[in-house]
Amino acid sequence: MELLNDDRVGRSLDLLFDCDRASRLTELALRAIKEFGVDCSQLHNDSTRLEGLNSRIRLISHRSFGFHSADPLIALVYLCCAGITIQLPR
Repeated sequence: MELLNDDRVGRSLDLLFDCDRASRLTELALRAIKEFGVDCSQLHNDSTRLEGLNSRIRLISHRSFGFHSADPLIALVYLCCAGITIQLPR
């Protein structure tokens, strides 16, 4: 435990910040898959749905200029993206 101190942690965080985090994360995932024998035959890595949601949220954000806080924007995202239906009074 004496090897772990503020200076070492700080230097490690600086190195982590400066490195290519995406490739490091990929390397870590591949090592974990190999180490623990994870069966990847059933995995499907597709970000299409996330990309679409991101585009939709960005569009909602552009429509919401003028809101005084983030709360109305968050409510609008929930309303538009979460499949919430509101029964209006008749």
